[in-house]
Amino acid sequence: MLDKTISESDAKALASFLDICEDAKSFYLHAAEKTDDEALKRLFNDQAASRDAIIRDLRPEYEIRMKEPLETKTTMTHKLHEWYADMKVAVTREAKEDYVLVKELEEVEDKTLVELQETIHEVQSPELENRLNLQLTQMHKAHDRMMNMKDNMPKTH
Repeated sequence: MLDKTISESDAKALASFLDICEDAKSFYLHAAEKTDDEALKRLFNDQAASRDAIIRDLRPEYEIRMKEPLETKTTMTHKLHEWYADMKVAVTREAKEDYVLVKELEEVEDKTLVELQETIHEVQSPELENRLNLQLTQMHKAHDRMMNMKDNMPKTH
C-alpha cells in the first residue's frame, strides 16, 4: 500500500485500468471453458489469475481514497470482443478454434498494455506511478506469453 492517499483523479484512472483487467480476466476464464486443450486451459487460467492478483493488489488504493468498495465490471467493449471471438470460433474449423482464441487474447493483451501505459502517464502520484510501472513489467510478460503462443501455433486455414 502507498504511504499516502492518492487523488480522486488517480483513483478514477486506476478504476478504469482495473476494469480493463477485469475484462481480460473474464475473457481468459471464458476461453479456458471453450478449449479442450489442457495446456491452453492452464495458460488461460494462469493469465486470469495474474489479472486477479493485479486487481487485488491495486484495489485498496482506490478504496482508501474513495471510501467505498471498488466494483470492477466488465465493459461493453469486452462483451462485444468476447461475442466476436465466439462467432469466429463458431465458423472456423475445429483445428483453428484454439488459434482464434489465442489470437483474440493477444489482442486483449495489446489493449491492456496501451491502457496501462496511458494510466501511468495520467496519474499524478509518483508512488502510484511506480506501482503501475511494476505491473507494466508483468503485463509485458503476459503479452509476450500470448504472442509467443500464437506465433508457435499452426495457422490452419
